Amino acid sequence: MNISDVLIQRTVVHPEWTEWHLTSVPGAQSPVEWREAVRCAIDDNDLSVLSIDLFGSAEFLSSLSPSFVHLFESMAPCSGLVSGAASDSPAGLRLHAVSGIHTHPIESKGRIIGHSFVDGQAGYCVLGDIRPENLSDDPSEQCREVFTVLENALAQAGMDFKDVVRTWFYLDHILDWYNDFNRVRTDFFNSHGVFGGVVPASTGIGTGNRTGAGLLAKAHAVRALSTGVQARRVESPLQCEASLYGSSFSRAVEVQDSATRNLYISGTASIEPGGKTVYADDVFAQMQLTAEVVGAILKSRGMSWEDTLSAIAYFRRAEDIALWEKLAPAVKSVPVTLTQCVVCRDDLLFEMELQAAK
Repeated sequence: MNISDVLIQRTVVHPEWTEWHLTSVPGAQSPVEWREAVRCAIDDNDLSVLSIDLFGSAEFLSSLSPSFVHLFESMAPCSGLVSGAASDSPAGLRLHAVSGIHTHPIESKGRIIGHSFVDGQAGYCVLGDIRPENLSDDPSEQCREVFTVLENALAQAGMDFKDVVRTWFYLDHILDWYNDFNRVRTDFFNSHGVFGGVVPASTGIGTGNRTGAGLLAKAHAVRALSTGVQARRVESPLQCEASLYGSSFSRAVEVQDSATRNLYISGTASIEPGGKTVYADDVFAQMQLTAEVVGAILKSRGMSWEDTLSAIAYFRRAEDIALWEKLAPAVKSVPVTLTQCVVCRDDLLFEMELQAAK
């Protein structure tokens, strides 16, 4: 199999290990092709998989065979996320892995929810498919349970939430309870001293999941063991801080070790410097402004679109996904997952997140 026909591979070389990001090539590849390409990539590069994201319609996710799901879940947390397009085709696969270093699984109630590892400079923890057990609880209570699971998982790696540099929160029916989610998150951050350090970069997006939970989360954490590793908040040159309109996240966070700078750019949308939505009725204008904002963050850290390891573009309407091809060549050429999800405001039609490294 030619892996490059199915998966786009990007790597960044750290002093003692290599980080791998594999993104499925946009198109209608089948789960069988994904499975074989992942197996080949793992075998060829001796990869330890940290997390897997599967995007597809509810019909697609429910149609996956137990053997296919078990293959992925036996390696790493596998987040099955609903892309609202009404079809039985997959929307995308993302895989995060490392090579050259031994990883330790993190478990909760008998299932793998993450991995941790340590090099000479820092400890690292990657968590995924974090979800509540009590699905009958209201969304706010499910959210509190998710933060508890995250906290307990980090403790297994010898960390706490102040070490978290990046989070993802996938909220089912986001517009019904996004304000409640923000209150729960802010209360948790206040009680755990998060605001005293680097507030994580984050994505909060509306989508269901294959388990029916009200919320599914992911997180990356780094604890420095030497002065050579630092995490810092990165401002957006073209937008205000999200805290000014009630959301507790940083626009971007950069993690630096002795050889690399890893930049996590939060979910970014068509918001002007004062915090208001712009181009409310023009999806392509929103896409262009979002790309301009993301590009400005990259440029502020001496990076460009070519340094992208992985990206996700979220479209409120499935029919708008085709507009991706009209963006500037440098933007549309990044390794990207194109998916239909609900953005956190009624008038936002597009959102984009990105990870890059230098």
